[in-house]
This record gives sequence, C-alpha cells and structure tokens, in this order.
Amino acid sequence: MPRRLSPSKLAEAKECYAIYGNKGGIPTSELGNALRALGINTTKSELRTIVTDIGSPSSVNFDLFHTVLCKDLPPKESPEEVREALSIFDSNGDGRISTAELKHMMMTMGEKLSKEEVDMLIREANIDEDGLISCEQFVQLMCQK
Repeated sequence: MPRRLSPSKLAEAKECYAIYGNKGGIPTSELGNALRALGINTTKSELRTIVTDIGSPSSVNFDLFHTVLCKDLPPKESPEEVREALSIFDSNGDGRISTAELKHMMMTMGEKLSKEEVDMLIREANIDEDGLISCEQFVQLMCQK
C-alpha cells in the first residue's frame, strides 16, 4: 500500500522539485540527484527500475515525483553495514578515514558511485584538520532521513 507524505515531507518534495525541475519537470537524468537531496539513496539499478515503473518519461512532473516518493522505496543501508564497510579502511582503528580511502571504497565496492557522486558526499561530510572524515559522522550522513 502506498504511503502518504507528511505535510513537512510534502513541502520538502515541492522545494526539491522547484530546485531540480524546470518547466517540463525533473529530467530523468536528474531524478537520482533529486531523490538523494531528500535522503533517498538509490543504486543505479534501483533508479532504472523506478524510471521504468513510471513509464520511462524523459522528465518527471510533480505528480509522478510525488508517486515515486510515496512508493515503498528500497531500504537504506543500515548503520551497521556502513560501519562495517568503513572499518575495512580504518586501518589504525581511530574511527577516521581519509578522503582518498573513502573515494576508493565508494567507487570500487558494491554499487559503484561516480566520482561526482562521491565528491558530493565528501562535501557534505565534515573533514577535520588532518583531512580525515569521522567514520561515525559519515555513518550518520549516509543513514539520515
């Protein structure tokens, strides 16, 4: 059964649509970015399925965007899964990982992200004075919303 968006989530969806959309709607090439802006992280495969399910339009009007948001989308990775993946690269066990290691992990393991997608995630993360990212802070970033 489709879920309903709360008034605050509906307002967020409208704001996101205004940012990513144009007069014809959100181009399907930008749909993944729009969903990520709302905290919905889909793989490329999941995104292709979503686009196919809504009829493979070249752009998504607000009604279709709302429909996508009301579907039962794939669950996010659990904090434990993200921690486990990060721990592989936290070689000294201090709870921090370098941006280079994070880029390597995100671009080579699991559902590989593009350099642009990884750079966007790193910009959202807090990088300390040593150029390292707190693993726990990154877990929260990846699992928020």
